Amino acid sequence: MKRGNNIGIGIGILIILAALPFSALPGIFDEIWSRRPNEHEEFYRYVAQEIDAPDLCDKISWAATLPETIESVASFYRSACYETLAINTKDATLCSKVRRLGAITSRKQQLSPESCAEHAHENFSTGIAIPDRNLIRFFSKMGYDPDALDKEGVTPAIVSIPDNYRKMVNDKTSIEHAKTKLSQPGIGDEQVAYLADMIALASGDAEWCAHIPTTFLVGKAPMRDWCYFTVASNSRNEALCNKVPVRPDEKDPRISLHASCLFQVRSPYPDTTRYSAEVPKDETIVRAIMALLEYPITQAKDLPPYETATAYKHFLHELNPRPTAQRRFNKNFYSANWEERRAAARKRLIDRVNRLSSFP
Repeated sequence: MKRGNNIGIGIGILIILAALPFSALPGIFDEIWSRRPNEHEEFYRYVAQEIDAPDLCDKISWAATLPETIESVASFYRSACYETLAINTKDATLCSKVRRLGAITSRKQQLSPESCAEHAHENFSTGIAIPDRNLIRFFSKMGYDPDALDKEGVTPAIVSIPDNYRKMVNDKTSIEHAKTKLSQPGIGDEQVAYLADMIALASGDAEWCAHIPTTFLVGKAPMRDWCYFTVASNSRNEALCNKVPVRPDEKDPRISLHASCLFQVRSPYPDTTRYSAEVPKDETIVRAIMALLEYPITQAKDLPPYETATAYKHFLHELNPRPTAQRRFNKNFYSANWEERRAAARKRLIDRVNRLSSFP
């Protein structure tokens, strides 16, 4: 009895399907096999939109769909990926890859090749976001190390060594170590100069400036003079300006460092600006002083996740070939061969994304 019923139901379904227009059949099967997009597919769409790489949309399964909303009917996630790229790049030819999910309807918005082409000619951009934790996890799966991201030649290091140094010069423990190290033999003139400057600015005691060798320069000025100037300015101590001589190469005493010192300490206006210790221009010296004082260098992996995610987002933005992509974080990177470096890094990223599985 049950077997007969099942056969009857099956025959009934076949009769209904036979009566439907042929164009409606794909939509029925699409909806039967549909599922929500997984995290891998969301990542592929995100990277595709960030670097303008429509081929990455091909990694998204046609089974992945977006559910119906108040404004629109269900749609293929892969089609949404193509449409995003078409809109952002204004390339309507990408809309030929878009598939409509289900039968044609006018009751709500429906993603289709036609609607995609229409949107591609409109003046707006679109896209999705993914959780920072997912972005970091997928970059890790692809073999990226946040501490080595600058080796791609596209973006600066996530962790700035000079920034680490600036934190160190305000660290009380490091200042006490510096006082001890300064009296030890075998310390080079450069290290002596920066250690003494660090102690003087942190303590406000200009006597430490006297440890700086007179021949050591910061720019064109002797670092010892600059040390007295900065401590005098911070403390509004006019007497210290007398330790800043007018040098022979300063042709006009009115614009000398000594005159600038007097001007700042005599100013009747409150000054919230405070000088801090000088940071060596040479990163090798920075690292040597930090090692001498046993001050740890922060690694990117120790940063809050949002900072690492922000760096990866910046990296993706820079891999976008459009001139509208962000190019403002570090102008020193945009040298003559920057485009070659960007193209090479972009290719490496796409290769790594393509090697990822489409499923968790």
